[in-house]
Amino acid sequence: MVAIAAGGNHSLAVRADGTVVAWGEGSSGQTPIPSGLSNGLAVAADNYNTMALNSNRTQAVWGSMDNSVTENLSNVIAIASGYDHGLAVTADGMVAGFGWNTSYQATPPTGLSNVTAIAAFSNHSVTLKNDVTVAAWGDNNVGKSKVPANLDRVVGIAAGGQHSLALVGNGKVLVVRTCLRAAPAHRL
Repeated sequence: MVAIAAGGNHSLAVRADGTVVAWGEGSSGQTPIPSGLSNGLAVAADNYNTMALNSNRTQAVWGSMDNSVTENLSNVIAIASGYDHGLAVTADGMVAGFGWNTSYQATPPTGLSNVTAIAAFSNHSVTLKNDVTVAAWGDNNVGKSKVPANLDRVVGIAAGGQHSLALVGNGKVLVVRTCLRAAPAHRL
């Protein structure tokens, strides 16, 4: 296997030959692999949706969100799936969002560019830019989308239900969470 992802009740993998496989609960169509899907590079999942990044740099989306993709994106380099919303980064560093958008989690901020990585969960989204800074948007009810002013030198990101994570260049993890404050960094 070259890539894996976990959704709410289903799992995905990309085999070395590019074949995408899925197993688990599929009541919203999130586990049957669409015909013609081959040469997968990466996969992403949430509760009711599945995404794959193909070697031709296009994305495939299926499950409850499959009819919400309004753009034919090309040159996609990264994908992320939150709870009924998806994100894709193109080679020019732009982010496209689609799907459920009640907290504007699928609508990237105006002027967002130079993105190299994305993460999504429930109702917020996080990006890492090529200048090693972070942008976040969507629901901020517990501070998970408020990026601390002193956050820089970030090399990795993740999004959770009520928090966001940033891996900084010194190997420490910063947790952005409740009460609009950042938790102390921890070396893992």
